[in-house]
Amino acid sequence: LYTGLKMFDLASQHFEAVLVMKPAHPEASIYLGAIMAEKKQYDEAIAHFKSLLTNEGFDDKERAYFYIGRIESE
Repeated sequence: LYTGLKMFDLASQHFEAVLVMKPAHPEASIYLGAIMAEKKQYDEAIAHFKSLLTNEGFDDKERAYFYIGRIESE
């Protein structure tokens, strides 16, 4: 909801709270990475996407690599 409204700071707070309660929550990492990329905070975005590569509960590693490559190509 907040990301669709471009309320990135509020969305970030919610996703960070999710990661405090459940550090391996893949969707929170994806959304935080996307928000950080949108805010041009590329190092933080890449860190969130890279965390997915070692997350055993995340099966879509190609998606994480896609986002990392997209950021690195900018």
